[in-house]
Amino acid sequence: MKDFLKDHILKLTAFRIGILFTIISLIFSVIKPGFLERLEWDYYDLRMRARKPVKPLDKVVLVSIDEKSLDEIGRWPWPRTQIAKLIDLLTEYGAKVIGFDIVFPEPDENSILKEVKLLKKKISELDVKDSKLYSYLKQLEKEADTDGTLAKAIKKSGRVILGYFFHTDWYAVRHIPKKKQEEDFNNIISSAYAVKFTSQAATKVKFKEAYAAEANLKIFCDAAKGSGYFNVFPDEDGVVRWVPLITSCKNEFFPPLSLRMLYLYFDEEPVLTIEETGVKGIWIGGVEIPTDETGRMLINYRGKKKTFPHFSFTDVVHRRIDPEVFREKIVIVGGTAIGLFDLRATPYENVFPGPEIHANIIDNILQKDFLQRPNWFKVFEYLIILILGTLFSLVLPRVRAIYGLLGALVFIMAYVFLDRFFFQTLRIWLNIVHPVLTIIFVYIGITLYRYITEEREKAKIKGAFSVYVTPAVVEEMLRNPEKLRLGGEKKELTVLFSDIRGFTTISEKLPPDELVRFLNDYLTAMTDIVFKYEGTLDKYMGDAIMAIFGAPIDQEDHYIRSCNTALDMMEELKRLHKRWEQEGAPKIDIGIG
Repeated sequence: MKDFLKDHILKLTAFRIGILFTIISLIFSVIKPGFLERLEWDYYDLRMRARKPVKPLDKVVLVSIDEKSLDEIGRWPWPRTQIAKLIDLLTEYGAKVIGFDIVFPEPDENSILKEVKLLKKKISELDVKDSKLYSYLKQLEKEADTDGTLAKAIKKSGRVILGYFFHTDWYAVRHIPKKKQEEDFNNIISSAYAVKFTSQAATKVKFKEAYAAEANLKIFCDAAKGSGYFNVFPDEDGVVRWVPLITSCKNEFFPPLSLRMLYLYFDEEPVLTIEETGVKGIWIGGVEIPTDETGRMLINYRGKKKTFPHFSFTDVVHRRIDPEVFREKIVIVGGTAIGLFDLRATPYENVFPGPEIHANIIDNILQKDFLQRPNWFKVFEYLIILILGTLFSLVLPRVRAIYGLLGALVFIMAYVFLDRFFFQTLRIWLNIVHPVLTIIFVYIGITLYRYITEEREKAKIKGAFSVYVTPAVVEEMLRNPEKLRLGGEKKELTVLFSDIRGFTTISEKLPPDELVRFLNDYLTAMTDIVFKYEGTLDKYMGDAIMAIFGAPIDQEDHYIRSCNTALDMMEELKRLHKRWEQEGAPKIDIGIG
């Protein structure tokens, strides 16, 4: 049983080495070690940058809180009358949707309002009876209430979507009072998804969980048409490639800012359907948005920053921009100045304005131009790895290493072109690292195995034949080991026999040491002739020589070689006679057959 296991089950072969590396590659593809994931992300980014920029629709513009605005208006945060003024102007200009990639979670710090309230309190304490004074203070308080002014502008516009963000780290919310957390949650609950569950089991599915929201003041939320979170979650290398279209908080599901803006644009609520395996689909405006099972959407970036029109906040509020650029547009207001910390890394650039990420998402949906990585595609990629690994495991042991290398390079290039077709034409992200590494691993594994085993086989051949054939024949056997059959075979060949006639009489006349020198001299000369014609020395039998022609390497003219060997032996014997005569050695005759 042990011998059977050793010789059949556990015996290493080139094919089994290839399958072993295929399985290892498949395991890596499933567990996704970080260094391989980073390779895939880097290649994804390279593909993104290598293609031509995609022209966005003329539907989205950005109003930037940039360095110019900070220089003219002052440091952030500004009085909320400035935000109200912007909303009034954009509404006047005919903007269809106004979205804010900023949040107003605290009351505006207004020194005038504080002074007016303090004055009212003092007058009340002094029991001053002056209706005109009270009326004036009330009017002054109203004018100084910048939060009220902003809420009024939001309400009057009827097209404002506010942004907020979720706390996804438990430690970040420990300091926030429970009452504040409840208030913020109540301020966003009206913007939650209308969810359809396909079954009772679907209600148990878990998604990315947020612990609390940092929402806008209630006065703003009540005035706005809705709210959406502007969180983005980069991959481990810090690059934003995906956007979560669903975040769970307190058993409710919420959409991002981009979808809430599109809700207003289409005048249609986004619909979320959840099944047992996760998100089945998200629909808005008749468009189904492709996501993975967790609700993440791949962002099909249109290009570098400022692919979408940017207008400085200060230029807009000072009426320096043509109003027509905002008519019927989706306007995103957000920070692009370096000091505002709303800059992200994307496949195109390490410094990319956060508001423009939302613009890309919106344009993807409006154009129905998505990059996808379908859930079933993982199985497809696993099959590719198995097929490529098995194919190369079968073929590589049967071809020379150089041809195997060329074949591997051809397959890798073909796969790169296939990947390019999937990415640019079908808009599908095909994993390239694991299949290519499968080809590389299998090739290296089999080539190393063959090198080790072939070197061992070469040593075996050299040890077995170097005494019997010429170095040239040994090299031929090493170059073409398939010509050698150590187990024996039936074939036609020529055998040459040669011996010294009357050798017994000669051996009786010579002392032992002279006899040995004499035989060495004779046998060496005759053996060299055998090797000259690439014959194989089979054995010495005392004074006799047995040589073979036509084995172990095939020789079509083996009979001619043997005849030439016999003739040369006779000529060589004549030369030996002349030398031996001078040395006093005996003269001999040989027989050849």
